[in-house]
Amino acid sequence: MNAPPVGQPSALTSEKRRQYVAANREKVREYYDRYFKTHRDEVNASAAARRDADPDHTKRITRQWAERNKERRAGGAPQPAE
Repeated sequence: MNAPPVGQPSALTSEKRRQYVAANREKVREYYDRYFKTHRDEVNASAAARRDADPDHTKRITRQWAERNKERRAGGAPQPAE
């Protein structure tokens, strides 16, 4: 029997791995999509609840981002005061 040198994986092992990955790829993808869709929906709902709970905070944050974008478009971030 021609065994591979010690420390090197056999071709059979990598072939089995490929078969396993191919057989389970769809199951893993379904699990991943289902879990992260649920998680994303929970995070979005939580963020929307926080946003809607305090309209003044939303206005303040919107203004801050508008200022940041204006500075960025003008060519740079403000320098910290020393």
